[in-house]
Amino acid sequence: MTEKAFQRAKKEEYFRQTYMDSVALGDGARYVRWVRYYGFGDTDNYMITCCPDFSSIPTILVFQKVFKSSMIRREDDLLSLLVDHELIHAKQIYEEKRGRLKKNPIENELEAYRNQLEAIKSNRRYVSPELLEDIERKIKAFESFNS
Repeated sequence: MTEKAFQRAKKEEYFRQTYMDSVALGDGARYVRWVRYYGFGDTDNYMITCCPDFSSIPTILVFQKVFKSSMIRREDDLLSLLVDHELIHAKQIYEEKRGRLKKNPIENELEAYRNQLEAIKSNRRYVSPELLEDIERKIKAFESFNS
């Protein structure tokens, strides 16, 4: 989609699932059953990756916070969260369900945040300064847990 479509999704809740359906997931699409907008409830999360029906193919749930947060201003901010972060978790779950790639949760988070940072540093993703700062802060926090 486009930046214009993302801005529309921020304003119009009924358009959010249509927008999410249009997001190009690239190679990561094979690790995800669905990307679903879930506009109910209040959560601290922007998105989560899970297997709600106990299948081996994850679903990514996108919460309303991603469209309401002042930190998520542009489509690249959302793509950083979805494509560069949550798709890493989807791949981790997909591989783990097949008996491969077992890591602890902290290593999983570090891998996802480092992937986000790499996409930003390599100029594949242009995110808001606040999101970049948040990613760097979380990497430091998870590294301190892992040492």
